[in-house]
Parts: sequence; structure tokens; C-alpha cells
Amino acid sequence: MAANPQRGGIEQSGRTLATLSRDALSSHRPIGRLSVCAGVAGAGRSEEQEALARRLRRAFADDADTVYVEVVHDACVA
Repeated sequence: MAANPQRGGIEQSGRTLATLSRDALSSHRPIGRLSVCAGVAGAGRSEEQEALARRLRRAFADDADTVYVEVVHDACVA
């Protein structure tokens, strides 16, 4: 699953990241506070990072009481 917003757009990237994250969190329910930092190739500009962070916040809104999301370029987490 590719999550590069330059290739598939913000919506597709957000769906991919949300799906992968939900799979990883499935055994940790219920979730009070969810904090996500996603290092994403193709999200080097602040506009892309904020758009993807907003998309992920919406995707996780029903998964936790409180959701924090930060998106950075993948080089930041490498």
C-alpha cells in the first residue's frame, strides 16, 4: 500500500495510513488518547502535511476520545 500523496492524492494517502494504523491498534481498544506521527514520503511541504493531518484526524475521530496527528516528511523519522 503506497501512502505517497504525490502519487495517489491526499484522500488515498489518508485512507492507506488510516487502514494501516487501525490494523495496528485493533487489539488496544478502547482508546482514550491517540497520538499519531506519520513520516510520509511525498509530504515535504507544510501544505501537504497539514492537509494529510486533517484527513487523518477525520479518519480517527470515531476511534478515540482525543486524537493528535502530526505529519512530517519521511526523512524526519528515518
